[in-house]
Amino acid sequence: MTIDGNKNTLTRTEGSSNVYGIEVAANVKNLKINNLTLERTGLAKGSTAVKIPQGANVNLSMDNCEISGFEFGIYDSKSKSDDVKAPIWKLSNVVFKNCEQKAIYAEALTESEITDCKFINCGKDPDAVYGMASAVDINLKYGNYENITIQDCYFEGNGAGLGGALLIKARDDGNYATPSATLTGVTITGCTFTGNNRDIVFGEPMKNNAGPTGVTINGVSVDPSTTTLPGEQTIGGAEVLDYRVAEGKTGLSFAGSTLGVVVEDANDFNLTFDKDTYGEAVTDFFCADCVSDPGSDHATHTTFATVNSDGSLQMEKASDGRLPDFRLNNVDLENNTYTISYDLNVKYTGESGGVLGVNTGNTGWGADAHFVLKQGEGLYSFANKNAALSEADVFKTGGKFHVKVTYTLGNDTPKTELTIRAGNEEKTITGQGGTDNKKIYWCGYTYENVSASVEDFTVTCAPNN
Repeated sequence: MTIDGNKNTLTRTEGSSNVYGIEVAANVKNLKINNLTLERTGLAKGSTAVKIPQGANVNLSMDNCEISGFEFGIYDSKSKSDDVKAPIWKLSNVVFKNCEQKAIYAEALTESEITDCKFINCGKDPDAVYGMASAVDINLKYGNYENITIQDCYFEGNGAGLGGALLIKARDDGNYATPSATLTGVTITGCTFTGNNRDIVFGEPMKNNAGPTGVTINGVSVDPSTTTLPGEQTIGGAEVLDYRVAEGKTGLSFAGSTLGVVVEDANDFNLTFDKDTYGEAVTDFFCADCVSDPGSDHATHTTFATVNSDGSLQMEKASDGRLPDFRLNNVDLENNTYTISYDLNVKYTGESGGVLGVNTGNTGWGADAHFVLKQGEGLYSFANKNAALSEADVFKTGGKFHVKVTYTLGNDTPKTELTIRAGNEEKTITGQGGTDNKKIYWCGYTYENVSASVEDFTVTCAPNN
């Protein structure tokens, strides 16, 4: 089937949703659209310029076209039961403008080319599903695909939240694991990226996907990071974020990780963040908003810790002073002992007035053990901020010291024991009480003139002796 617009414009102005420029019939196998402008001047929500049915396997060719003002430009999804769908697209000289959520969204695509196309101000919806508003989202599912080329395209002002100009993923996570998707061969060459939220993203954030594989940008091979996720580099002026898991690496996965990490099943839970740590979930793991409100939109949250190249976690002060908040739900304190240990590197950023507080305990707030550092003064227990536990230089002027937090039951109530070691000096703060034996937490609050990084953050669960 061929649609030649003869340089005419098809305008959809209806005030309702579920409006399509072209709705492709399920029996169409090949569709060519040439010399046509599709524009939406009414409500963008729910509108799609070219809508391909889920059950259709449509080879699409478009040339000298323009799409603007729709929620989606081209939308093509795939069902799990469809083991045939693998369409071939050839798009050239197509301009996509102001597509609110995605200019292109494809869940099946192979042997395809997008050349000399422009994507301008697309994917700007801050409330897009999963915070992934983008210009191009090639989100492949349930099949094996190969050889996708993006050549001589222009991307400007695209993306919001976790989205950006160009996202390419082969999904093998969660509900998409069986059958998993593979994508072999991605070539990006001669493209221009300017003013995008993100330029190029490989892999679904926080999902530890293996693909795509065989990726090159301007002739440079792009392999997954073997140290931290996301891998970050700049190639040909484009920022490249890479969430793929390298071969031999397992990534990190937690219950509820797409919403921020609250570990729901804490039995036999062991984890270490160190120089060998590998996984995007680190950023969610230390996201106070995600944990405080796990049902809210991750994309609107601030990341409170990033992974340095040596594996340490750089803490960032939130606008209201918070450091990360991490919780384990459904703990079994009756039968298990839980331990969090880490090295804390503190740096006072001003001449005076630096204060750092870190709180740990049971979420009933009765078994918390809270320590405070005061610049020029030393280490204090939050329960007695007038009497210093230690005046060691590391607490007064900054430096690195070791912290260990042990969670147990004492007299059938939650107990937190906090041990701080600096050199040969060791101080202990304990708390006991609370009403909830099934939850523990580690969180912190900064106030001013302090920055901190955590090294070798280890969480362990071991049976009680």
